[in-house]
Amino acid sequence: MSNKLRNIRDDIYHAVREEILGPGSEQTGLPIEEEIITDRPSKRYSTGILFTKQELQVVTNDSISTDNNTEDDLNEKESKKQKQHIYKVDEEFYEDINNSHILKKSSMGMTFFCNKDLDKLLVHVNGARYKEVKTSECMVSYNGDLLPLKDSEVSMDIYYEDGFLKLKNRIDISFINRFKEKGYFVNRETLENALYKLQKQSSNRYKAYKRHPIKFNNPIEIKFDKGNYGFFEIKDEKLKLFVLKREYHEKYSITVMLVNENNSKGSDEKYVFQPEIKVNSEENNFKFLSSNIEYDNEDKLLKLLYRHKQSYGSGHGVSVDFSNINRRTGEGIIKTEYMPTYEVASTEFNMKEIKDIENLVLPMLNLSILSDFCKEKIIDLLNKFIESYKQWIDKKNDGINNIGYDQIYKDVAGDNIENCKESYNRMKEGIKLLLENNDMFESFKLSNTAMLIQRIQSNYPNDLEKSNSIDMYKNYEIKEAKWRGFQLAFLLMTIPSLVDCKNKYRDIVDLIWIPTGGGKTEAYLGVCAFTIFYRRMTKGKKGYGTTIIMRYTLRLLAAQQFERASILICACEYLRENDEKLLGKEPISIGLWIGSTQTPNTLQDATYQKRELAKSEYADNKFQLRECPWCKTKFTTKAYDISRGRNKTFKFDCPNHNCHFSGDLPIQIIDELLYKKPPTLLFSTVDKFAMLPWKGETASFFGYGNDNAAPELIIQDELHLISGPLGTLVGLFENSIDYLCSRKGIRPKIIASTATICEADEQIKNLYNRKVKQFPAPGIEIEDSFFTRESKLEEKFGRLYVGIEGIGQTQTTTEIRMFAAILQRIGVMNISDEEKDKYWTLVSYFNSIRELGKASTLVCDDVKDYMVRMARRIKDSRYKRQLYEAKELTSRVSSSDIVKTLKDLEIKYPEKGVINMLLATNMISVGVDVPRLNIMSIIGQPKLTSEYIQASSRVGRSDPGIVFTLYDGRKSRDDSHYEIFQAYHQAFYKYVEPTSITPYSEASVDRMLHSVFISMIRNSTSLNSDDSAMNMEIEKDNIEKIKEYIIERSSEIEPTSVEYIRNKLEYIVSFWKEKLKNEEDQVKFVKGNNPLISGFYDKNTNIKGIQTMTSMRNVDGEVGIKIFEQEAEK
Repeated sequence: MSNKLRNIRDDIYHAVREEILGPGSEQTGLPIEEEIITDRPSKRYSTGILFTKQELQVVTNDSISTDNNTEDDLNEKESKKQKQHIYKVDEEFYEDINNSHILKKSSMGMTFFCNKDLDKLLVHVNGARYKEVKTSECMVSYNGDLLPLKDSEVSMDIYYEDGFLKLKNRIDISFINRFKEKGYFVNRETLENALYKLQKQSSNRYKAYKRHPIKFNNPIEIKFDKGNYGFFEIKDEKLKLFVLKREYHEKYSITVMLVNENNSKGSDEKYVFQPEIKVNSEENNFKFLSSNIEYDNEDKLLKLLYRHKQSYGSGHGVSVDFSNINRRTGEGIIKTEYMPTYEVASTEFNMKEIKDIENLVLPMLNLSILSDFCKEKIIDLLNKFIESYKQWIDKKNDGINNIGYDQIYKDVAGDNIENCKESYNRMKEGIKLLLENNDMFESFKLSNTAMLIQRIQSNYPNDLEKSNSIDMYKNYEIKEAKWRGFQLAFLLMTIPSLVDCKNKYRDIVDLIWIPTGGGKTEAYLGVCAFTIFYRRMTKGKKGYGTTIIMRYTLRLLAAQQFERASILICACEYLRENDEKLLGKEPISIGLWIGSTQTPNTLQDATYQKRELAKSEYADNKFQLRECPWCKTKFTTKAYDISRGRNKTFKFDCPNHNCHFSGDLPIQIIDELLYKKPPTLLFSTVDKFAMLPWKGETASFFGYGNDNAAPELIIQDELHLISGPLGTLVGLFENSIDYLCSRKGIRPKIIASTATICEADEQIKNLYNRKVKQFPAPGIEIEDSFFTRESKLEEKFGRLYVGIEGIGQTQTTTEIRMFAAILQRIGVMNISDEEKDKYWTLVSYFNSIRELGKASTLVCDDVKDYMVRMARRIKDSRYKRQLYEAKELTSRVSSSDIVKTLKDLEIKYPEKGVINMLLATNMISVGVDVPRLNIMSIIGQPKLTSEYIQASSRVGRSDPGIVFTLYDGRKSRDDSHYEIFQAYHQAFYKYVEPTSITPYSEASVDRMLHSVFISMIRNSTSLNSDDSAMNMEIEKDNIEKIKEYIIERSSEIEPTSVEYIRNKLEYIVSFWKEKLKNEEDQVKFVKGNNPLISGFYDKNTNIKGIQTMTSMRNVDGEVGIKIFEQEAEK
């Protein structure tokens, strides 16, 4: 089916191209090269136009003029270097280059590199003009009944020839209505439609235009007869070709420009449409050279990994297509392209090296407690699995000398190979421990069993109830529950550092770096299951309590991943119930801890929320779960069970009486109850931990006040989002998390994951004060790390990216036409419902809520209107797709609506409720995984490459996807990305920007240090209750110890901050002591009239405490502004 879907995707692309760039936007039966359109071509088409010089409009609305251009901008890099060379070039040439960067451009061109000094250049040029259609040129294809043409009144104006209805004279609507009254169109709908098209072509009210390809005498020879530049005039067409050459470090850059020299104004017939410049290396007897710029300070690792991703040119006012250049020989063709495309290859996880044992070692069943394999067999398979990795490493090591780089890059390659060997040795150690330690091996099998159950329950949620036996999980095909190689390898690699707190990799952050949609979640969920079982087996009752803290940055991401993690925890609990003697009597549970705006904080809140839900199904549902994660039964309000009586509690009660967890799911979302009974897996957003100084009860998560061991594993998903102000505050707050988790003598293991990151070493150091190891370790090219490989496009589809930049039209107009073209084309395609569903829902990404709000209005009005116009061009308005209100995923939408929208996205065409269009901001960038989504538009280049990759990766995960990126030509950054579209997309992971985290900056310390300090005190000493703040003196030794811990950590990360932090800590202590002197109002941490800490803008206390955040995001109050207009003096 994928090949059929690929064809459908290509059809969508061509439909949008015909509508935006042309030709082909109007169907008359003529070849599209000679099309007739019933609009002015400059109004019909939104790009690919060379206006006359009198039409030039300088950009005056560069709304991001303050933005810094990206460092990867090839044009900027090139221009910096070129300033070192001085040439005498006609100023007119530079004027024409500059004219390619204005709104109504009169020039376009490209720059490329070649291997020799040229005295001439052979260029192919294409383009067309549109001229008012003559009566004799009006025609529409027709193959129906010709009987009406025998009527003399008809034949005097219309005749039939060579399959076309043609005109002798122009006709109007009255002509058609006259024959409609005579009944000529009864059962002749095609004739009626054809006559309407003819009438519109010949209308005196609206002008129609016919396309006339310009006849260029290709190839055109342009001589460098003026030294380093030259030009060629096409006088009949008033066009000019300019060429410029520059010597550049033993290679030559060639710039070629096409200029419309016409000075007329307001005439579409003088414009050039769909222009194209093409240069062939064979004709010119040279080789294309890479335009990648060499820099001494460039990251040599990136240069090594991406050495096969070469760029061969950039555009001026247009993009370029160099896909037909052979990278090895430098031979081929480069051309300008107004709608550039690049298909980003998908990631392949099948490893040919383990083909013989793949179906033995990767199935979870074979490694589980249900396996028919003995221990020796399993260990043997695991050894063979990692030995194939070792052989791959050795092969890559042997090939380093053939890379073709100088010694410094061979050294980088050597370092990479050493990292691969280190990963292998860690896996080998993990297998050795499984062999020698029965508890570890049993935990390994149980974790595989839990993952097996999780996978089967996700796909077949009701099967267990039919057999009511764990053996039923043996009845499925192995492909239903199978590890990807990197997931199993990661589990093996981390086992030693999970079980041994003194292992040298315990304090290393293991970072899973896998492209979006690759299965990172399953990798760390497997590690979670292993950790839970091993702790329960080896620590007994001390293994109860919170074992793992799993943190996310966004509520949408947390909500989606919470459901997936809940199924795993249910599977773990199912296994515990089957063997309480081994795994303990306390349930294995999961708790969601994300804040009062998303979940009820107290039982009182929960009671109120349930009451509101009972009144209206449209009320905000803060209970998060709308169905049972185990059996998928829909929840009603009865499922949110709040028991009455003295020991009031809350539980999820599945209404399906056959469900294994009917009565009590091992899931909790109420903060009040989470503190009383800490969950095995604490699922949270990072900024929720800002509540630690406010709530002494949170100490229970860290084993304070009970015999539970402290959390042993911290998972941080989407690490790249821990950046900027949020990352800075999180980095500072990690002081308290690390300290509290380590209080009982064992430091937690930290695992992070991301698909887009740069300079991870620096980020991890600032966040966790630890070193990092990336997995899979990169080899010597980005295309192959053994566990992941770049797929070949001829074998497997990729994600197709398409670039569009409006020329002569506003961004809004181009946006309307793009939306309409996409939606209308899919609506009228003659394909099956299953195929149509794959592209039915258009996801559109916006960089701001303001832009999204404007688009929401456009969809309800302008887009619908334009779709009607398109339908009429094709046939009639009855062929317009019905478009309803677009759905939205943004921060201004309530949590319950977000959950509902995510569920609605799974509704398939043509079912009722299917979403036509989804408008989203960066909320969609992470955590949304809906396989049926395969088409997206991105309005404006996101400010971060990581954001662009993450957002666009929401589509095309299971089927051929397509992403239309609409650039705003008024914005220099958008223009730059458009002109280097192919170069950017072929290696966009290379251009991911490093994150900025400064946890020990003065601003961060002022804002958050006291919160960190008090969190550590409240959650690790006897000063836990709110009233205990008055007993500060009895814990002065521990307070001093905590101070020194913070100071020592800051000295390791940012030594220059130590003195400032020491003084700040001294101030906090002295402020606390000063409050102790107030005998009338005893100091408390939070409550009373003399609190140690108080909220920002808190007006309820007599004596202010230190202003303290309850979140790491919203820290400022809102101020209303009223503008008074002063009347002018008379």
